[in-house]
Amino acid sequence: MRIEQGHRLAAFMIATEFGDLPALTKLPAALDRLGLLQVSTVLLFLLGGDEALRGEDGLPKTETPEMIESFFNMMAVAGRDAEFVRPEYLLADQVHLRSRVLGCGIVANCQNSLTSIGIGEGLLGALESLLATSLNLTTLPNLDHLEIRFVQSDDAPLTPVLSFIEEKGSTIAVVTHRPRLTYANRKEAAEFYDWLAQSVMRIFVTFAVPADSDAWGAAVLDDESGFSRAITFSNVPTMYGVIFGGKEKISIDDWSEDGDEPVALTRRLRGRRSFPTRRSARGL
Repeated sequence: MRIEQGHRLAAFMIATEFGDLPALTKLPAALDRLGLLQVSTVLLFLLGGDEALRGEDGLPKTETPEMIESFFNMMAVAGRDAEFVRPEYLLADQVHLRSRVLGCGIVANCQNSLTSIGIGEGLLGALESLLATSLNLTTLPNLDHLEIRFVQSDDAPLTPVLSFIEEKGSTIAVVTHRPRLTYANRKEAAEFYDWLAQSVMRIFVTFAVPADSDAWGAAVLDDESGFSRAITFSNVPTMYGVIFGGKEKISIDDWSEDGDEPVALTRRLRGRRSFPTRRSARGL
């Protein structure tokens, strides 16, 4: 299982953007500690080409640069055929979550923190669930794009706050929240679910108009239980707290330890790497 997992991760990470590599120079050492040698080998190649691999004394001298390049090209083809997306290492200050509901492209611009990302995922997931419970009802979209902007503030109340602003002729939903949501009792925790349900409804009617609002409300809020179940399981910030403990941000640096030697970034690529085709695998 570990070997198979390593192969899949290696095929996934071969598509790493060149611009992300300067932040990953210490990651091979961490991957070695986790027993993911295939993945660390991929990163070594991306960082320093065949010379970095030879420096690890892991390659026979009979392996030519062309043979090495061909091997990693085949791995890139495998990742492409498996429809792996490009790795996102969350290196920027913001994280962009995207979804499409009723033809409206929704972008949640979250702060790069577990709380902000968790609230964003909870909102988008609940919006998608709301749509799923009303597919048999006529609902017309009136926006083709909606931004949900997340603002982290130490002065924000425990329960997030949703507001709407007009900016350059567009409506933007703004969610203000604390850096961490820590509840002292069950009542405080329940307030998040109430806020989430109300916020999803407010956001939904911002970009969609039910043809029959009474029938839509009765079906979605009274007859259907799917939406209420979605809200019940949408406290993603709390889930992240259980999984990741007290971490406020997941960073590549968290996996590094004192004494980890960085790998020199000596490989040079021009432009964005594209996946090779099966018929022509000449270069990354």
